[in-house]
Amino acid sequence: MTVCSTTKSLCLPLALLVGAGALAFGASSFASAQDPKPPTEKPKDGPGGEPPREGGRQGRGWGRGPGGPGGPGLEGSMQAMKAASKALEKELPAKDPNAWKSISQFERGVAGAKLEEPKLIKEMPEGERAKAEREYHTRLADLLQASCKMEHEILAGKWDDATKTWNETIKPMQKPGHDKFKEDD
Repeated sequence: MTVCSTTKSLCLPLALLVGAGALAFGASSFASAQDPKPPTEKPKDGPGGEPPREGGRQGRGWGRGPGGPGGPGLEGSMQAMKAASKALEKELPAKDPNAWKSISQFERGVAGAKLEEPKLIKEMPEGERAKAEREYHTRLADLLQASCKMEHEILAGKWDDATKTWNETIKPMQKPGHDKFKEDD
């Protein structure tokens, strides 16, 4: 019996969503079990103890992990992806089993970028903005899907498949996306 026979294209994203939720639940349960004593000091205002920033979200940005590169916002997310890419360029040929950490950091950067909007889109006329936002978020969703596929390949030890996904699917997505949505520096 096949559960997703009529909509196979929804099976992978649905399975990834369910798996991510289970991991998040398990990680939060594990983290709370590790440190049973309450913190000695309450956070100041924001979720990491940071004071609230004017005109923006509070706390740490999605693109920034513990000790990771970049700060909050789109730029921090892009820096996280760039750092993870550099690591993967070394780890894939070496068949380093810790490459899953780098692809996970890459995915974190993609997720952070999805929550942001490039300045170029913000400055577009209202009539063009909705279409550009859809295209931007679709490109990032495709990138996240490809990186999750690559993570599965790494975890299964399928190094040739992971390298092929990296070189033929993920890396070629960068230039067209940057050409479309990144302002010239």
